[in-house]
Amino acid sequence: IFEYWPKNSIIRIKLCLYYAFFDFLSSLNSIIYGHHMKAGTMLASIDRYKNAAYYSGHSYMYLYAPGQTYRLDLIAGYSCPHDDEVFATGLTDDQIARFKAKSTFTTNLTDTSGPYVTLCTCSYEHENWRYVVICKKTAI
Repeated sequence: IFEYWPKNSIIRIKLCLYYAFFDFLSSLNSIIYGHHMKAGTMLASIDRYKNAAYYSGHSYMYLYAPGQTYRLDLIAGYSCPHDDEVFATGLTDDQIARFKAKSTFTTNLTDTSGPYVTLCTCSYEHENWRYVVICKKTAI
């Protein structure tokens, strides 16, 4: 269970984790799914990255997990079908380059190596589509 809410220019994710999910955060591409609630809760606000101007003031997020905080620097965001290659638990440099090429914003990052956190929510361009934001995960 997690909560996701904007606060000023930083988007925060508060996680209540069981061991299995926390262990999941150690994979090369940890995927966090959340509904796109009409009230703007859960992961609805990542939809704002469809507008490139939003990225300029919100290029990173924080992930608060038990015993560790991570900075999530955004690499790419795009709409995709539910079975897109982004849902793999490991991502290659070639995949990251493809994601950046179709992103709704252009990242400021020069080092886009992993590990990654991918945030995923419903998107309504087509049936069963998602909007995903791929982030570089750095422990702080």
